[in-house]
Amino acid sequence: MKKYFSYIILFSVVVLTIISESCLNGGDGLSDKLTIKDTSIISKIVIENNQDTIILTNKNNKWFINNKFPAKEQALNFLLLVSNQLKIKNPVMRIYMDSINSELELNGKTVKFYNNDNDIIKEWKVGNFDKKIGATCIKLKNTEMSFFAYLPGILHDINKIIEKKNFYETTIFDYKYYELKEIKVSYTDSSELSFGLKINNNKAELYSIKTGELMTNIDLKAVGRYLTYFEDIKFESIIEGITKAERDSILIAKPKHKITVTDRNGITKSLNTYERYNKYGKKDIHKINAIFNKNEEIIVIKYYNIDLILKELGFFLIKI
Repeated sequence: MKKYFSYIILFSVVVLTIISESCLNGGDGLSDKLTIKDTSIISKIVIENNQDTIILTNKNNKWFINNKFPAKEQALNFLLLVSNQLKIKNPVMRIYMDSINSELELNGKTVKFYNNDNDIIKEWKVGNFDKKIGATCIKLKNTEMSFFAYLPGILHDINKIIEKKNFYETTIFDYKYYELKEIKVSYTDSSELSFGLKINNNKAELYSIKTGELMTNIDLKAVGRYLTYFEDIKFESIIEGITKAERDSILIAKPKHKITVTDRNGITKSLNTYERYNKYGKKDIHKINAIFNKNEEIIVIKYYNIDLILKELGFFLIKI
């Protein structure tokens, strides 16, 4: 009898282990309902929350944010990895299901994956990360059940991974000296300081934007140094959550600087900067606002990231 009872206990343990492993690895098929087997069919991802929306679009195998900014490749690839390999750790307990589902609907982020026909492949509601469980609460659209899901081997908070700021490629200019064809820097309040610099066949042509006069006493060493300053220039952040009126109040002033950079392929990028003030009306001496490539978004740049390219005409002239 004791031997028979031991077999029952052993059998029960084995069954429970199998069930546990099945749930952990999505063996019951639930994980497959969350994931996308072939991520190559994803052409668009829309992430929505109560504040704003970000649209990630694939154009010729390059991803863009709101059809304007290049998306950060690492963050985008990680999101695609999550969409493909997400696993369910365990379902939300039935007694908590209604309250958690209500919280997800009210405060959760919505993530929609589209194919080339603009059809929704999957739609998630993504909620909070539970440190004890090591997984994020997720619910599929039009289902009653919510789950704690995770990426195997990585205990990341998926809710934070899909934050808007993670997807922005913050590079403004990133050129080697030999990739530059023409640079223009205009000072709207002091036009006599504005200059244009053309590089052709290793020869430099410097001119005054105000008068159009070609400069003859050029310091070629200064020109050489200046061309190296255009590598890895980044912005810090994007001003979000402001109304159109607030945006217009920032841009109503004329730009402080107008910078255009044209590379050897004839592609031109532009940057207009604007003074930045705190809520007391005091000028920010560490950061400046800007519009990049005439986009709607206002970006914030630290002065030390851009100061080196804000040279004046006299910088390039031989001092007598």
